[in-house]
Amino acid sequence: MLRYWNMKKLLGIVILSLCFITSSQSEDIRDFQMEGMSIGDSLLDYFSRNEIESHLEQKDLYKSFNTTTFSSARSKKFESKLKTYNFMQVEVRRDDKNYPIIAMDAANIEMENENFDMNNCIKEAKKVVNEFKKMFGKSTKYQYDKMKKHKGDKSGKSITDSHFFIFKDNSFVNVGCNDWSEEVGWFDRLFISLVSKEMHEILDLAAQQ
Repeated sequence: MLRYWNMKKLLGIVILSLCFITSSQSEDIRDFQMEGMSIGDSLLDYFSRNEIESHLEQKDLYKSFNTTTFSSARSKKFESKLKTYNFMQVEVRRDDKNYPIIAMDAANIEMENENFDMNNCIKEAKKVVNEFKKMFGKSTKYQYDKMKKHKGDKSGKSITDSHFFIFKDNSFVNVGCNDWSEEVGWFDRLFISLVSKEMHEILDLAAQQ
C-alpha cells in the first residue's frame, strides 16, 4: 500500500482549495473551483490543445464502467502547474474538441511505500466534511457511503469510504478515502472530487448496462 500526504497538512489545503467563485452560498457546482478551474470550463483555457491531446487517457481507466464517452487528462506536465495539489485528474468529453471539464479529482499523494491507515484517513475526511457541511448549507443533500467495495476494482479488494454533497441538478462533491488493492496499483489517498450532472448521468447509465 502507499501512504497519503500528511493529513493535518492536507486538511488545511483541501478546505482552503475548494473555493466559491461568488461570496454567497450557491446551488450550482460550477460556482466552485479547484486550482482555479471549474466544472464547465474549457480545459483549453488552462492548457494548449497539444498538451491536452498528448495526455488524454485512451486506455482501460473506465473499462469497468462500460463507457468510452469521456477521457481523463493527467500528466506530469499538468501537475507541474498545480499550486495546491500534487495530483489532479480532469475528465473531459472525447467528442467535444473544446474539452469542457465534466469532473475533477484532486489530492496530495506522497510516493512512498509505507502502510496506509484507512481509519486515520476516514477521521480526517470527516473533519473536511464537517467544514463542507457549513459551506454548502441547505444547497445540497448529504449522503454517506461507509466502507464499500470500490466499483473500479472488480476483484473486490479495494475499499472506498465516501461522503457526497449532491446538488439539485444531480451534480455532486465527493470527499473520501480510497484504499486500493495491490493488484490495482493506484495510490491510496484522501481525495476531493467535483462531478457534473453530465458525468454523473454517464456513470449511472454505464452502471446499468
